[in-house]
Amino acid sequence: MQYSMNKSVVDDLKTKFGPVEFHTGPFKTFPGNWFLLELKPMPLNSEIKDVASDICRNGSVKVNKGKVKHHLDNCDRESHSFSSKLRHVEKIISDLKDEKYYIAVHPGDKNILNGQPIAISIKPEINYIKYPDHPHLNTGAKDVSMEGFNFHLPDSLCYTDNPKQLGTDMVDRMLFAFDLITIWLFRHQIWLKTREVYGKGTWIGPEAASFPPYIYPKILNPLGKCRCGKNKKYGNCHRPYDIKKLRKKAKQNNRINLKHQTYGSWKKNIYNPQRKSLKVLKNILL
Repeated sequence: MQYSMNKSVVDDLKTKFGPVEFHTGPFKTFPGNWFLLELKPMPLNSEIKDVASDICRNGSVKVNKGKVKHHLDNCDRESHSFSSKLRHVEKIISDLKDEKYYIAVHPGDKNILNGQPIAISIKPEINYIKYPDHPHLNTGAKDVSMEGFNFHLPDSLCYTDNPKQLGTDMVDRMLFAFDLITIWLFRHQIWLKTREVYGKGTWIGPEAASFPPYIYPKILNPLGKCRCGKNKKYGNCHRPYDIKKLRKKAKQNNRINLKHQTYGSWKKNIYNPQRKSLKVLKNILL
């Protein structure tokens, strides 16, 4: 199943969500039908601590015109305290800056990410090349087939672990996805700031389990920063350990296939297939 868009759906999304454009293909070497979200997710200064606290406690927040908002105009502000484990998050809240993000969103395909809309940050880039220690990304895939095209799917935002919650009504489904993506970006901003200040980022709210070690040799640049967050090259830090785990998993001793992940396939810290796909998306949407 592939999700198609008609004019009434697109117009409804623009009216209800706001900062969204729609680009329909097909495009050369790349599938068509992409939304472009232009988002500045950070809440108002007067609401930012309340919103962050609500997310930390897995509470409700809302999104309006591409910005995360507090769910109630009047509430008991004493309930918005941070736990002792998250006081370090509270300390950096006032240092956050309102950043703009351009997110490419495909309506989805049942054979990819369980059919959820695919969200890719194209400006700034958010992927495992840039952030090998990121806790909430979907890994890209080679030779993905969608809408009659075979292409390299870049890393995407892991904004839901339950795609079924998005529903089947096209407008409601996409609006829900857009809201979750916006909230994800605010959480990403907090993760980045805590990473900058404390050396290791904190992802507020529910967290998915990290990948098992044997996954990382297939997706991380050996010349890039290690997945553990230390300022060391992955190849000189956790990569040998991860490869041992991969060999054990594959039960093939030294016959594992990492040909596409050799040092020679990386240039200037960039893995070419993903870089090429991101460039195509930028040329289409920006």
